[in-house]
Amino acid sequence: NLKLVSMLLAGEGGAAECLAEWLGGELAPVADEAQKEFSAAFGEFPFDIGVAYNAPQNFAPAAPFYLEKTGYRATMVGFPYDDLDGWRSIYPAGVFESQFAKLVTGWQEGLAILQPHLGKTERFDEFARMAFAAYNHFASTLHHIRFVRLRDALAADPGNPAIKAAMTEVLESERELVCAHIRLRLADARIGYEASNHYFYTLQDLKEKLVNIYAVGKQLGSDGKA
Repeated sequence: NLKLVSMLLAGEGGAAECLAEWLGGELAPVADEAQKEFSAAFGEFPFDIGVAYNAPQNFAPAAPFYLEKTGYRATMVGFPYDDLDGWRSIYPAGVFESQFAKLVTGWQEGLAILQPHLGKTERFDEFARMAFAAYNHFASTLHHIRFVRLRDALAADPGNPAIKAAMTEVLESERELVCAHIRLRLADARIGYEASNHYFYTLQDLKEKLVNIYAVGKQLGSDGKA
């Protein structure tokens, strides 16, 4: 993205021309179509400074689940814990979850455009890899929101099989997502890195997340596979 911005600011052309120079004439329109879907999807992000700093989207694939309330508050661009009230800031919990669901669904539309063209060039694959990594952060954030809301509902209705089943489904979706994210991280060591904080997470953190999912699943009564 910084490379493209530099090209645009230097007056080397418009978006289409810069994408063509960066990715090649065949793949530039594909990337342009996909980024329009990503941009529209990101328009659904429930923006507020409290959300930006405290919600799980920075750590999400590496952030653990908690089957019991921790009582900890999310830290600024740091550990989100299970602080749903801190994550959502000005948004009602249902709206907060709904907005991330819209973001995730919209982002999938962009990824579907990229998918058939993977493997054509390394630069395009790099572009797609970052798009898939971003998706994992957003989708994992949605999983965290759903899990905490379901967990709190279970506390109010202990033993409810439907709630337990929904929580197990979230755990399984997150397990698949983390495995996919590990594959991306193995292909590109920049994923998880942020200049002012260094690594938000390492491969070891992602492996520990799989252990966390297994342990929480066992406590919940699922098969706990990981």
